[in-house]
Amino acid sequence: MRVTMTFLCIFAVGAASAQSPAPRPVEEPEFQGVVYSVHSDSGMLGLLEKAPAVPSIRLRGLGLGGIKLSFTVDGAASSVRFSSAQIPSFVMRVENQSADPSDSVQLYKMAPDDKHRKLAYTSMSAFGQKVQAAEAKVQLEFNKYATTSIRISTPKLALGEYCFNTTDTRPQLGETQIRTVYCFGVD
Repeated sequence: MRVTMTFLCIFAVGAASAQSPAPRPVEEPEFQGVVYSVHSDSGMLGLLEKAPAVPSIRLRGLGLGGIKLSFTVDGAASSVRFSSAQIPSFVMRVENQSADPSDSVQLYKMAPDDKHRKLAYTSMSAFGQKVQAAEAKVQLEFNKYATTSIRISTPKLALGEYCFNTTDTRPQLGETQIRTVYCFGVD
């Protein structure tokens, strides 16, 4: 009788532990400064389109009409697509989780044409009045993610093309450096 009771207790404990699956480990990005999508059902990370954003400066009226800084990415649409009904959250490995991530990551809506996607970033009038492309910038929400990363959440996004800029500094007028951006589209 005692052996039967011991066996039943061991069997009950084993059956109870077999029914509750082990917690799935959180996958963290391998590289710092690279933005990944997080699939809500599996928690797996997905790559975004990594592309060079080439800056261009346009002078209006020989500079008397002002100047405009924009960034251009090749291709009319990103190869990475999300449904407007199921836009994932995103993660990025950071050097310091306690630093303000809005200083190092921004999301912009881009304007596509037949061959490129363009972000009109900033312009300045001949009298020095600077205008940022605030209408193209998307508000983001940041939370800590695992031990070395941040989770980036977006509001509901309109249909279109988007890019994450993860350079530590915001673009400046007169900039000529090509930036790496992480792109996706919403259908």
